[in-house]
Amino acid sequence: MVTAKDVQGVMAMMPSFSTKDAGDLSSKNTIDVDNLKAGVDRMINDGINVITTTGSFGECYNLDWDEYKTLAVAAVDAVKKRVPLFIGATSPNAREVVERLKFGLNSNRSPHLPQRLCDLLRSR
Repeated sequence: MVTAKDVQGVMAMMPSFSTKDAGDLSSKNTIDVDNLKAGVDRMINDGINVITTTGSFGECYNLDWDEYKTLAVAAVDAVKKRVPLFIGATSPNAREVVERLKFGLNSNRSPHLPQRLCDLLRSR
Protein backbone atom coordinates (compact mmCIF):
# COMPACT_ATOMS: atom_id res chain seq x y z
CA MET A 1 0.00 0.00 0.00
CA VAL A 2 1.26 3.47 -0.87
CA THR A 3 1.54 5.82 2.11
CA ALA A 4 2.36 9.50 2.45
CA LYS A 5 5.98 8.53 3.10
CA ASP A 6 6.12 6.98 -0.38
CA VAL A 7 4.98 10.19 -2.06
CA GLN A 8 8.01 12.41 -1.71
CA GLY A 9 10.40 14.08 -4.07
CA VAL A 10 9.64 15.04 -7.65
CA MET A 11 6.31 13.96 -9.15
CA ALA A 12 6.04 13.66 -12.93
CA MET A 13 2.69 14.40 -14.56
CA MET A 14 2.97 11.92 -17.41
CA PRO A 15 1.28 12.75 -20.71
CA SER A 16 -0.57 10.16 -22.75
CA PHE A 17 2.23 9.80 -25.34
CA SER A 18 -0.11 9.92 -28.29
CA THR A 19 0.49 8.72 -31.81
CA LYS A 20 1.25 11.21 -34.57
CA ASP A 21 -2.31 10.98 -35.92
CA ALA A 22 -4.01 11.49 -32.53
CA GLY A 23 -5.30 14.92 -33.59
CA ASP A 24 -7.35 13.40 -36.41
CA LEU A 25 -10.99 12.94 -35.39
CA SER A 26 -11.12 9.55 -37.09
CA SER A 27 -8.06 8.18 -35.26
CA LYS A 28 -8.34 5.14 -33.01
CA ASN A 29 -5.82 3.56 -30.65
CA THR A 30 -3.85 6.76 -30.24
CA ILE A 31 -1.55 5.67 -27.40
CA ASP A 32 2.05 5.24 -28.55
CA VAL A 33 2.98 2.42 -26.15
CA ASP A 34 6.63 2.22 -27.19
CA ASN A 35 7.08 5.95 -26.70
CA LEU A 36 5.27 5.75 -23.35
CA LYS A 37 7.57 2.99 -22.13
CA ALA A 38 10.67 4.90 -23.25
CA GLY A 39 9.34 8.05 -21.57
CA VAL A 40 8.69 6.24 -18.29
CA ASP A 41 12.18 4.75 -18.33
CA ARG A 42 13.70 8.15 -18.96
CA MET A 43 11.67 9.80 -16.19
CA ILE A 44 12.69 7.16 -13.68
CA ASN A 45 16.33 7.11 -14.81
CA ASP A 46 16.42 10.92 -14.55
CA GLY A 47 15.36 10.71 -10.90
CA ILE A 48 11.58 11.10 -10.81
CA ASN A 49 10.20 9.76 -7.52
CA VAL A 50 6.47 9.44 -8.36
CA ILE A 51 4.52 9.27 -11.64
CA THR A 52 0.89 10.22 -12.13
CA THR A 53 -1.23 10.12 -15.27
CA THR A 54 -4.80 10.41 -16.58
CA GLY A 55 -5.69 13.11 -14.13
CA SER A 56 -7.52 16.27 -14.98
CA PHE A 57 -4.90 17.51 -17.44
CA GLY A 58 -6.60 16.35 -20.63
CA GLU A 59 -6.62 12.58 -20.71
CA CYS A 60 -9.75 12.37 -18.55
CA TYR A 61 -11.93 13.60 -21.41
CA ASN A 62 -9.79 13.02 -24.51
CA LEU A 63 -9.12 9.28 -24.29
CA ASP A 64 -11.78 6.78 -25.24
CA TRP A 65 -12.29 3.68 -23.09
CA ASP A 66 -9.88 1.45 -25.05
CA GLU A 67 -7.19 4.14 -25.07
CA TYR A 68 -7.57 4.65 -21.32
CA LYS A 69 -7.11 0.90 -20.71
CA THR A 70 -4.11 0.80 -23.05
CA LEU A 71 -2.46 3.72 -21.29
CA ALA A 72 -3.16 2.35 -17.80
CA VAL A 73 -1.81 -1.14 -18.56
CA ALA A 74 1.22 0.19 -20.44
CA ALA A 75 2.05 2.61 -17.62
CA VAL A 76 1.91 -0.12 -14.96
CA ASP A 77 3.96 -2.46 -17.12
CA ALA A 78 6.56 0.25 -17.82
CA VAL A 79 6.93 1.45 -14.22
CA LYS A 80 7.49 -2.10 -12.94
CA LYS A 81 6.92 -0.95 -9.34
CA ARG A 82 10.12 1.12 -9.44
CA VAL A 83 8.28 4.23 -8.20
CA PRO A 84 4.73 4.88 -7.00
CA LEU A 85 2.31 5.29 -9.92
CA PHE A 86 -1.04 7.03 -9.69
CA ILE A 87 -3.52 6.44 -12.51
CA GLY A 88 -6.50 8.76 -12.37
CA ALA A 89 -10.07 7.65 -12.90
CA THR A 90 -11.34 11.15 -13.61
CA SER A 91 -14.09 11.54 -16.19
CA PRO A 92 -16.89 14.03 -16.82
CA ASN A 93 -19.21 11.00 -16.60
CA ALA A 94 -19.70 9.48 -13.13
CA ARG A 95 -20.56 6.05 -14.59
CA GLU A 96 -17.27 6.03 -16.46
CA VAL A 97 -15.38 6.88 -13.25
CA VAL A 98 -16.90 3.75 -11.69
CA GLU A 99 -15.93 1.69 -14.75
CA ARG A 100 -12.37 2.99 -14.61
CA LEU A 101 -12.11 2.16 -10.91
CA LYS A 102 -13.55 -1.30 -11.54
CA PHE A 103 -11.03 -1.87 -14.33
CA GLY A 104 -8.16 -1.18 -11.97
CA LEU A 105 -9.73 -3.17 -9.16
CA ASN A 106 -10.50 -6.25 -11.26
CA SER A 107 -7.17 -6.41 -13.04
CA ASN A 108 -3.87 -7.60 -11.66
CA ARG A 109 -3.06 -3.93 -11.43
CA SER A 110 -5.37 -3.13 -8.51
CA PRO A 111 -5.36 0.46 -7.35
CA HIS A 112 -4.91 1.23 -3.68
CA LEU A 113 -8.48 2.03 -2.76
CA PRO A 114 -10.15 2.08 0.65
CA GLN A 115 -11.71 -1.31 1.47
CA ARG A 116 -15.25 0.12 1.67
CA LEU A 117 -14.92 1.56 -1.84
CA CYS A 118 -13.53 -1.76 -3.14
CA ASP A 119 -16.48 -3.61 -1.62
CA LEU A 120 -18.93 -1.12 -3.13
CA LEU A 121 -17.38 -1.40 -6.60
CA ARG A 122 -17.40 -5.19 -6.50
CA SER A 123 -21.09 -5.19 -5.60
CA ARG A 124 -22.09 -3.20 -8.69
